[in-house]
Amino acid sequence: SPDITWALVVAYHRGKMESARGTELYAATAAVLAGADVAIGPIANDRMFVVLDRFFNGEITDAALVKSLSALQLGNQVVALTQKACDAIRIVEERCLGEEERAELIATSEMNRAEGVALAERICREHRRDGRFFDEILEAGVPLE
Repeated sequence: SPDITWALVVAYHRGKMESARGTELYAATAAVLAGADVAIGPIANDRMFVVLDRFFNGEITDAALVKSLSALQLGNQVVALTQKACDAIRIVEERCLGEEERAELIATSEMNRAEGVALAERICREHRRDGRFFDEILEAGVPLE
């Protein structure tokens, strides 16, 4: 499930932690995936990015972020990080989508996104005073427990 460490790893790989370079927190976050061939974590969909960006921009706290991401029930994805991992990937199925099926999937996706954003918004309001903001975490510069 998503937690603040996962969010910081995303922040690190998106270049959002440069102000913390040289701190213990930066080094610990950089080391999380060091030497790994694959990473397994919550699916990086648009609902997740909306909430993460709000956290990175200082609009919500870490508590609101984690509670929102948990409520979105994103499921997990596997990301190949190295050529070794990419070489091990095998396509198990391919199929074409017809226009009607494609249109239905797009409509469902848009509806799910709207519902997810509304849910996250409600959770963020409920937890607006719980936890720490991203800049406070970076300024502390120490690894999180």
